[in-house]
Amino acid sequence: MKSKLFISIPILATIFIASCERRPLVDPDNSLRVEVAVDVSDVKNISCDIYNPAIQVDTIDPETMRVLFYDSDGESIVADTYISNSYVNEDGNKVLYGDVNINPGDYKMVIYNFDTEATLIRNAQEFNTIEAYTDNVSEVITKKYVSKVESDSLDVDHIMYEPDHLVVSSRPDLEIPYHEGVYTVKTDAYTVVDTYYLQIKVTGIKNAASASAILSGLSSSNFIATDSRVEDPEAIVYFTLQKSVDPHNNYDVICAVFNTFGKINGLESNLEVTFNVNTIGGRVINKSYPIGYLFQTPDAINHHWLLLEEVLDIPPDPTPDSPSGNGGWSPEVDEWEEENYDIVL
Repeated sequence: MKSKLFISIPILATIFIASCERRPLVDPDNSLRVEVAVDVSDVKNISCDIYNPAIQVDTIDPETMRVLFYDSDGESIVADTYISNSYVNEDGNKVLYGDVNINPGDYKMVIYNFDTEATLIRNAQEFNTIEAYTDNVSEVITKKYVSKVESDSLDVDHIMYEPDHLVVSSRPDLEIPYHEGVYTVKTDAYTVVDTYYLQIKVTGIKNAASASAILSGLSSSNFIATDSRVEDPEAIVYFTLQKSVDPHNNYDVICAVFNTFGKINGLESNLEVTFNVNTIGGRVINKSYPIGYLFQTPDAINHHWLLLEEVLDIPPDPTPDSPSGNGGWSPEVDEWEEENYDIVL
């Protein structure tokens, strides 16, 4: 019995010694931090090239960004996370940062802000297919322009909301080396959306209650990993207008600062704006202007200003004793309707 007890003691001791060995649960050599600086210093009509300071514009200030790592072929997602910590760097740009659990290797990476309302993302499963787009407008809005769209053989289903600014950083050849401690990937993000200022001179502006417009000949979406703008199908972008005064010439205008995924290159014939003005008395005035030539002007090229020289006349509403016609505008009565639409989050 004593010999059996003597033999079992070193076995137990060996087991005890092995159980005391400690290993780290997370290998510190695989720690990765991503820092993305949001550079919006050169966004025309937002941070520079302001034509009409009286028109309020949205700021581009992302709070959360989605970080996607794909394999080296870009065919599958390896890591998907969100970062929201931030600081301001020496250039005055907001930097969002966070940690990612990913091994060293070769990847493709896309980062974009995840806090937009109108701009949506689809087909994110592959690097080359991740796409920013906007939804079609509501039926209430479509009804304002359906006769115009049908007469021009344009697809009513392609009237879309204007996009929010989407800031994107894309790294198609990112190498994460083997390392000690925390390895940091620093990158810059820029918007994939263009902002324009558009105005038209107006007489009788006091007779206008509200106004909106559609502009055809625009890109419908953007493959954000490669910053490739989609030209087929063509988009017709809807936006609202404001009353104002031209700050440089002191005449009445209706105007807007609006966003788009961009003008289709080489397309001028379809670049047409249609104004829809609701008068105080409930009449509707529609008027269209081709503006392909405006995109070729120095104002548009250098500053994204679309300044129409035409004059849109908004005559007074007829009194009961006056004739209803007014010079070929073909006004029609449109009932006020409540506008409702879903926003996909």
